[in-house]
Amino acid sequence: MFVSGFKDVTPQSQQQQHPSLEHIVLSLNPIGNEGLATFLSLPTPILRTISELFLRAASLINNDCFKDCITKFKHFHALKVFLFHDNEFKEGEQQKLINVLSYKLKNVEKVSFSSLSPRECSTLLECSTLLSQSHLTQLELYELSHESVKELFMSLKTKCSKLKSIELYQSPITKEIVERSLQHSLPDCTLKELKLINCEIDSKTANLIIDAATHSPTLQVIDLSDNIIDDEGGCYIASKLEELLVSRPRPSPRLQLAGKTRELHNSAESILQLFLQHNFFTEKSIEEFTDKLTQLPYSFTIHLSLQWKDYVETKLSLSPQVEKLLVIDVQNDNLALKREQQQHNTQPSTASLTFNDIPAQHDKRPDVVSSATNDTDEDDIGSGWIEVIEKKRGRRHK
Repeated sequence: MFVSGFKDVTPQSQQQQHPSLEHIVLSLNPIGNEGLATFLSLPTPILRTISELFLRAASLINNDCFKDCITKFKHFHALKVFLFHDNEFKEGEQQKLINVLSYKLKNVEKVSFSSLSPRECSTLLECSTLLSQSHLTQLELYELSHESVKELFMSLKTKCSKLKSIELYQSPITKEIVERSLQHSLPDCTLKELKLINCEIDSKTANLIIDAATHSPTLQVIDLSDNIIDDEGGCYIASKLEELLVSRPRPSPRLQLAGKTRELHNSAESILQLFLQHNFFTEKSIEEFTDKLTQLPYSFTIHLSLQWKDYVETKLSLSPQVEKLLVIDVQNDNLALKREQQQHNTQPSTASLTFNDIPAQHDKRPDVVSSATNDTDEDDIGSGWIEVIEKKRGRRHK
């Protein structure tokens, strides 16, 4: 149906004097390789106008038809966002497509993939070096192997990447990976967002990630949600909150030589948000988070599961001194615990504890940790030429 309908539209688009299709959303529709080939048969002037192309979970596979399609991707001169994860590819089968995106299309800012090989990960990092002409600054990757995750983090340092955001989902991250790669990479890269969601991160690994974050001159958002962090990690993270805020280093000499210091040196309030919902905390960790928030001198937000709402409200009602420093506020279906601004402060000072609206699957049921892909991506909805027809349920980590 998609193929025949698309063929009906094609002659009309060819008749337009200045055709323009900026946003194309085909995600979560089983168009297959035949549908992709039909779409790519649009006139080149139309393909050149597309800035966002979403092909997530579109039933695409590696065959001769797909290999023929790859050559058409070079026409996407205006492409900025390309979502391609949750298709049926194995490691190594997306290398040619990545080569086109990396070396032919200079305007791409964000891409998403699943099941990349170490070499494919390395190629993506090569096109995001400080001296490259590429604009790639955001990676969203799913279901990477242990070796691919290791290569990704090692390449952050060796290639001196200018990436601003890395999101990893359902990709195992171990203590050894953090010790051998991430700890050495963060001081020499420009990451502002590090999101490691549903990656089997335990407390010891989480503690090392937080330690590594204290050496980053640029990091603003850390997301460790949907993992297996218990009170050992929760209490340690709470003890590190002030250090994350006030002990940030200046850019390394390597980054200074690359001419990136103007935008790299953040103030002591650079880390703004810490996402920890859907882990295995008890009241012990929540109490530590609440107490430490009252001591922070700068703006900060911790995201926890909504199930802790009643506990925190009760704690505040029993602690008049803490209640004077923190005020509960409901914002967009979340509960924020904010620190009131003190009169002697010269800068706004707010600390907040935000509760995720999704019920947590925390310490009692480790077998049903929520996947970050349970809901349709915001990027996949409300924009584009063809609307998403149904939601895709998240896949449990294999």
